[in-house]
Amino acid sequence: MTDVEMSMDVATGYDPLAVQAKYNDYLNLDKSRNEFITHLDNYTVKIQGLEDNIKTLNDKSEKDNFKLSQFQIEAKSQLERLHALENERSKLQDENKELLNCLNDDYIDDPFVAVVVDGDGAIFTDELLNDPILAADRLKDAIRAQLREMTSLPLNIPIVVRIYANLQGLAKTISANGIISHAKMVEFPSRFNFECDSFDFIDVGRNKEAADSKIRTIFKHYLKNKQCRRIFLAGVSHDDGYVNDLKPFKDDQGERITLVESYKARPGFTRLGLPITSFPGVFRTQMLPSHGTAQPRRQSQEQQPLPPLQMAQDGPHENADAVNSNYAGLKEITSPALEDQTPNVRELLKDRRRARIYYNRNRVRIDAILEGPGDYDAPHQVSLRNKRESRNGRGFCNDYYLAGRCKRPAGACDLTHDVALTDKEKGVLRFLACRRWKCNKGVRCRDLSCYLPHTCPWPKYQCRDGNCKFEVHLEGGDESDERKPKYVLFDEREREIELQD
Repeated sequence: MTDVEMSMDVATGYDPLAVQAKYNDYLNLDKSRNEFITHLDNYTVKIQGLEDNIKTLNDKSEKDNFKLSQFQIEAKSQLERLHALENERSKLQDENKELLNCLNDDYIDDPFVAVVVDGDGAIFTDELLNDPILAADRLKDAIRAQLREMTSLPLNIPIVVRIYANLQGLAKTISANGIISHAKMVEFPSRFNFECDSFDFIDVGRNKEAADSKIRTIFKHYLKNKQCRRIFLAGVSHDDGYVNDLKPFKDDQGERITLVESYKARPGFTRLGLPITSFPGVFRTQMLPSHGTAQPRRQSQEQQPLPPLQMAQDGPHENADAVNSNYAGLKEITSPALEDQTPNVRELLKDRRRARIYYNRNRVRIDAILEGPGDYDAPHQVSLRNKRESRNGRGFCNDYYLAGRCKRPAGACDLTHDVALTDKEKGVLRFLACRRWKCNKGVRCRDLSCYLPHTCPWPKYQCRDGNCKFEVHLEGGDESDERKPKYVLFDEREREIELQD
């Protein structure tokens, strides 16, 4: 620029350098603006990307929330199912326990019921002390009555009875109180044990603690034995010494133990919570004085024996006709020697209403020779079959028709009682019963109403010796020595008359 021009700019106030500087500043500012816009565009793209990401994340979050909601619903459903499964599991455990109980109860081999008696604490009534056989029967009936109320136990479950007592001390007390003689009480266990194979009256001796020790031992043995379904513990509930022995069993064994009180149970036993029952008419309910003035003994046939010919003075047996029908094959005893005996014997032997059992000289019970019904079409066999068919095939009760009374409780027997049978038809029943079974008591059986055979009912030549279930065979017919009556038992008290040759 010339000096003239510069002078002109000065005159006009224009400064090109300043303008140039401002222009450069403008260019820099524009450049910065463009750079800012570029950066802003970049940030806008990034923000848009972030918004897209946020939208994507929101969408994913909604999906995740939905899935979470589904999972929560499913978790709740699974939890409810888990609770249901727990309940079902608990129920199955209970059912499994019941099934195990059933297995232990109903399917265990040889189940039985045990009755353990402290014979010094549970004493038979006066009536039963005078009749050991009646005592065994009455005790068995009382136990069966209790078992019928326990529906969890099988019907006709075997019963085992163990009575432990100081026999000499007990006999002394009973004799001193005038109930029976010392000698008769000492003989009581042998006759009681004979009546039932599974009943034992055991003399533990004079040691005071012997009975307690044996009772505790056998009691614990039965508790451990799974075959033992129920334990009746009798004669201990008045002795506090047994309370501590029973405490450990009141919870886990309470369902298996039943206390049987003779005298009133002491409070310690009632607090155990174990079932307590009694056997009415079996054990006396009042204690006997241990020592006291000997009372006059009651008159009995043992203390004042009557002549042998007057021993059977009771009334006729109520089922004598049914009982004597089992001996219909035996001839009437009309030996001339009887004329030399007193009139009482002649009357007793002629009285056919009186139930009786015949024994030979070896004291083997004599059964009438078994007569079969003949062929299949025998009239009495056909008539019996027709009567059975008229009752829809229901069988006839052997006890009712052959023994004169049914041993089952009223209404418990599902066999026929109400159809009249002839003697021949009863003979068919007896033949069928004798062909299938035998009397378990054998030749020493004292049951007047027993209709089962005690010796082989067939002649020796007809019997299959190798397979015969009978141990005793009687040779010959009615006139043979083995079948000839030598003794007669007239009633359940075993009053026996020896016949004269």
